[in-house]
Amino acid sequence: MRHGEFPETPDKRQSLSKTTGNAEQPACPFGAYSSLFDAAPVPLGKGAKYDSLKRMIEEIAAARASGVDTAPPPAKVPGFDIKPGDENIPAGYTYFGQLVVHDLTHSIVTAMRGGTQVLQNLNTPNLDLDTIYGGGPDRCPHLYQSAQTKAKLPAARKKMQGSDDGAQNLFRLGRTAKAALPENWREGYGLPFDLPRVEAGSPGIAAKAARVGITALVHDDRNDDNLVLAQLTALFMLVHNRVASYLSRNGDPTDNDSDLSNRESFTLARHFVLKAYRRIVVHDFLRRLLLPSVYKQLTDGEIEPHDHVPVEFVFGAARVGHAMVRGSYTINEHIRPSVSGLGRMMSFSGDTADPNLPLPADWVIDWHQFLQIDEEIKPQPARRISPFLAPTFVHGRLATRPTRLNGSLSFHDLWRCYLLGLPTGQQYARQWFGAGSPDLLSEEEMQLTPVFVGLHTAGNLQTALEKYPDFLKKTPLSYYLLQEAAVRGCNGRYLGPLGSYIYAATIMQALEESPQIPDRQSGLTFKDIVDKASIDDAVGDTGVKTLPQLLAILDLSDSQLATVIVKTLRRT
Repeated sequence: MRHGEFPETPDKRQSLSKTTGNAEQPACPFGAYSSLFDAAPVPLGKGAKYDSLKRMIEEIAAARASGVDTAPPPAKVPGFDIKPGDENIPAGYTYFGQLVVHDLTHSIVTAMRGGTQVLQNLNTPNLDLDTIYGGGPDRCPHLYQSAQTKAKLPAARKKMQGSDDGAQNLFRLGRTAKAALPENWREGYGLPFDLPRVEAGSPGIAAKAARVGITALVHDDRNDDNLVLAQLTALFMLVHNRVASYLSRNGDPTDNDSDLSNRESFTLARHFVLKAYRRIVVHDFLRRLLLPSVYKQLTDGEIEPHDHVPVEFVFGAARVGHAMVRGSYTINEHIRPSVSGLGRMMSFSGDTADPNLPLPADWVIDWHQFLQIDEEIKPQPARRISPFLAPTFVHGRLATRPTRLNGSLSFHDLWRCYLLGLPTGQQYARQWFGAGSPDLLSEEEMQLTPVFVGLHTAGNLQTALEKYPDFLKKTPLSYYLLQEAAVRGCNGRYLGPLGSYIYAATIMQALEESPQIPDRQSGLTFKDIVDKASIDDAVGDTGVKTLPQLLAILDLSDSQLATVIVKTLRRT
């Protein structure tokens, strides 16, 4: 899992590109990173001090592996009690969170005169799905299906007027290949459930289910990082295509079914998907992830927005999602859990050395296994948030991934905090809560909790933490937020108070209007997304606000879809 390029350069410190009048800041059409706090940075040190610090992080990072995905019954773990409403988050939201992080941040280090390196964000700080839409059909035509000329349009659509009827309005999609496992040979293939893919040097899209397409033809190839994220990206593309196709055939249901050209149907479909997406982020994803008290502050508008994506989010709160990733998954009824480990899931990516692509028909995700769609089918849960990670993230090496970094994800999640000179988690917490606040984690609370010692194979990490006691007194932010969730977040069900605030403050800014959204379309700001009717809606009366509701669009009739479009857009 990756969020951008971040080379390790121990002889040169990366610095944050500030948003306030820095004459040395390079010109950049996108946002810089900023900080929510003014705590003093932690010096990295040189020579033996640097080597000692790095050795400590390597040993602690290597001890964080645990293969336990699902908690045993509470009676078997002392102190672990699941109350109604505190059940684990369904596993699909782990990857929706990754999609959100990719939407907000794509870090890259740029060189300045004199050898200084500045961390820049290549993405806008808004929730605008530019990782999927790119610049739209005009700026990124390769992402969209070739336009039909008016002469080729069905008779029902020839009535449409306008000079741009042949404009592109639908995403390209890739097609599934034959089943990977012999026993699943009956599974149909050639279905448009994969990302569009091309082979290097090939003339075009792999559209005939031949096993030739590998490289994803998407605006941000990070969304091809693993099986679930790629399938989730394809889901958004499918929903857009369903809505855009309906609009071009039937007109605008919010305006007496007035005719729309292809260009207009694309714009309105994108508006619908973006509003649904932003509502899902607030009313579905954050409701599950944030501490309930902080979530209420967010929906009450009591959290101040920030100018840019905070570095505390990118290298702190956003990294908490790695702890939610399971070591193995149930994909569907055809794939045995014994062959669907995390390493295998990450092999369904054009970035791997030997990818099994295009997507085999028997590896298409059954979303019932990842989201609460039917009451009768309980989805597999995400892992509870704690310092423990799936073994692949501890023992796997990023040198085999596009980041080309030495070491594991477990190591770099911690080490980047030092490379950036970020204050410790304790410093951030003291500044936010105040010295002596009960929300601060004590030295005792920084120890692994009895609940997670009971849940996981904890001996290696306990030994490493005992060897390096200073780590728990001056803790990198990314680890502190994991421990905070384990202690203050209902045994890892939620983020803790500091992690929840960082996430909420980031999303408040992300709900501002984005220059990437054509014509500054209305209805997408915080007041439009977090209105009282939406907060109180438990049955979909205000349109799409959950991932299962978005998925359901693919099975709606035209008349049902028209109703959902009208409810979601709620134009006045």
